[in-house]
Amino acid sequence: MPNPTRDENLREEFNRWAEAGRGEEMEERHLPITLPVLDLMQLAPDDNVLDLGCGAGWLARLLAERVPEGPWHYPEDQLTDAPLRQFAAEITREKLYLRLHQELPYRSTVETDVWKQLKDGAVRIEQTIFVERESQRKILLGKEGRTIKAIGAEARREIAEAIEAPVHLFLFVKVREHWGEDPERYREMGLAFPER
Repeated sequence: MPNPTRDENLREEFNRWAEAGRGEEMEERHLPITLPVLDLMQLAPDDNVLDLGCGAGWLARLLAERVPEGPWHYPEDQLTDAPLRQFAAEITREKLYLRLHQELPYRSTVETDVWKQLKDGAVRIEQTIFVERESQRKILLGKEGRTIKAIGAEARREIAEAIEAPVHLFLFVKVREHWGEDPERYREMGLAFPER
């Protein structure tokens, strides 16, 4: 069974190293352990690997160096195989974590409720960010709404660039206790609910 205190301490250490610009040092210290583990994993080209590191990207780079070149599975200009609604939600979620990575637990989600093509070519997007507690909602909103406004502006810019159209993005923050234990939420995100 995982030790939450140890896991939290490790996450905090990784975050401190990344924030201090010590990603290269972390990479050097972890390579002697990581390389043999990667060899033991015997990854195949179709295997999926999730890098839960500190965000320095060194494990992703290491894996990319080991992957043989292969055929394009999608057209070169296609950004994702996910529906645009889900893609937009992931962009907003990324901006949320980049801004609040230590303050907001990873048990939050973004759902795109409305995606409407407007007559002028712009897209109106309404998204709901779900958190588990009122205290998390307050953190996400920030003083006078500054935090959510900044997250929205960054997400809007990136979504507009990705879909090559003006975007009107509206974000709503709601509390939904234990949303992470609801199988329907996982199905909506295209994921299988983990069995316990």
